[in-house]
Amino acid sequence: MRGIDGRPRKAPRWEGRALGALMYPANVVVGAIAVLILSVPVVTILPATLALSRAYAAWVHEGDDAVFTNTFREFRATWRRSLPLGLGATVILAVLVVDGVFLIRELTAETPSIGLLFAAATVPLAVAAAVYFFAVAAAGAAAPDGSRRDWLALGGRLMLAMPGRSLAVAAVVVVCVLASTLLPTLAPFVLISVPAVTATGLWLTLDTTDHP
Repeated sequence: MRGIDGRPRKAPRWEGRALGALMYPANVVVGAIAVLILSVPVVTILPATLALSRAYAAWVHEGDDAVFTNTFREFRATWRRSLPLGLGATVILAVLVVDGVFLIRELTAETPSIGLLFAAATVPLAVAAAVYFFAVAAAGAAAPDGSRRDWLALGGRLMLAMPGRSLAVAAVVVVCVLASTLLPTLAPFVLISVPAVTATGLWLTLDTTDHP
């Protein structure tokens, strides 16, 4: 930008701050779109989330804000290691969906059966599974050269090392699920991307140099 005298003129400080603030939600949205594209086969949901976490880590720690293209690049670099994890996550997701449908039917039935108690017990298990899901994805960013076993072990360690941060991730997951229930159009943009960026931001501040 140049002034009337032809000399370069710096942008106002507030303008730079405003652009920086807008970049954050923009990268969350474009990251969600990348995951949505990569998750079409369903079994690639976890590999896509892991790739997104690595792209977010590069953005936060290295200043590389090309989250959309970096997600595809990281997916290409990690899908062979993470696809078996994605298969396992898909099976767990299918079981939780069946339990969720049963729970909804029990809640809407005129005479709920004792099965409601067993179905309700799956809610905390589902939240814990979701937290571990994002912990494994964050572990993929914390240990870029790790194996599947490394990521699974480190994901558990991240959950246990800071229970307060795990609860924060769980709270974000619950809020995103409730928001998506009230406004289904939000689901593709918040269900994975917001918890992923939260988990990556919280857990990658830990010392993970001695990961399993």
